[in-house]
Formats: sequence, C-alpha cells, structure tokens
Amino acid sequence: MSLIIKAARFADLAHRGQMRKATNVPYITHVIRVAGRVATLHGATEAMVAAAFLHDVIEDCAVSFNTIKQQFGDEVASLVLTLTSYSKQIEQAAEYSGSVFTLPNRAARKELDRQYLKTVSEETKRIKMVDRLDNLYDTLQEADAKWAIKYVEESEHLWTLALEGIDSEMDAEFKALAIAIKEKYKQ
Repeated sequence: MSLIIKAARFADLAHRGQMRKATNVPYITHVIRVAGRVATLHGATEAMVAAAFLHDVIEDCAVSFNTIKQQFGDEVASLVLTLTSYSKQIEQAAEYSGSVFTLPNRAARKELDRQYLKTVSEETKRIKMVDRLDNLYDTLQEADAKWAIKYVEESEHLWTLALEGIDSEMDAEFKALAIAIKEKYKQ
C-alpha cells in the first residue's frame, strides 16, 4: 500500500469523531485539504504528503511519535513531530516522564512555538504554511469575532517570524486572508 494512502487511512481513524470548531464539519476534511494542497507544491515528496495527513495526530489524537515512526518511518515521523507544536511536545514529554510542565498562558506557549518553528526544515515550514492558510479559511466562518481577530494576529506574528519569504504565492495569499478576516471582524 502506498505511504500516502496508509497515512490517509491512519489519519481518518485517528480523527474519527472530531469536528472543526468554526465550521462543525468532520476534522478529517481539514487534514485532507492540507495534504491535497501539499501534494501540489513544487518539490513535494511522498513523505511530505504523508506527514500532512498526519500533521495533527500527535497533538490532537494522543498518537505517540513512536507509533508514527514504526508505522511510517523516520522521515515522516520527524516531519510530523516538527509539525506538532513545541509546547505540546514538551508537555507530552514531561507527562511521559511523570513530571509536570505548564506554561503560564497561551501567549507564552505561542511564543515558544514560534521560536521553535524558526528552526525547523523548509519542508516542515511549507506544510505548516498550508495548514495555517487552511485554518485561516475556516476562521472566515468563525462566529466569535474576538477569537477570529486573536487568531489572525497570532498568525501574522508566526508568519513574520518563521514563515515569510519561503513561498511568495503563499505569502500573498496569507496577506490577503489576514486583511479579509480583519475586515470581516472589524472591532
């Protein structure tokens, strides 16, 4: 079986029953959109597409890195791990070792995640760009204006710090989306 099909099936099972917050559609639709778009990127590899299908399973589905590594190999597992927010990686490692790790607030977690994302591979960053763009499209459907503005502002900070300049087309799309969201949810 192809690595991509195997990853798609694994993600479907892992996300079964989860729904997107803003749109209330099955979560797997987000994963499918991200993986499909990653497949169209210039230079995309089979490992990148598989990782795109799996990008949220460690963070949101209690699937371990070791499970991903055993099922999909080192390259895919490494990409999936680096797509998992760093603050969540630290939390899970602490939990596994029997200790407790918590950051004081969302802003501290997001700052740690942004700093980490600056250090990851270009492949990871490109998948993260597609993921964030898809999340922003869903944010256009968000009912909570305060949350939508907060998310777009966090996204702008992330993009500027760690993602900008990697793909000019996605940069332009991001800027247009950010403007559209801010316009829709003017305070």
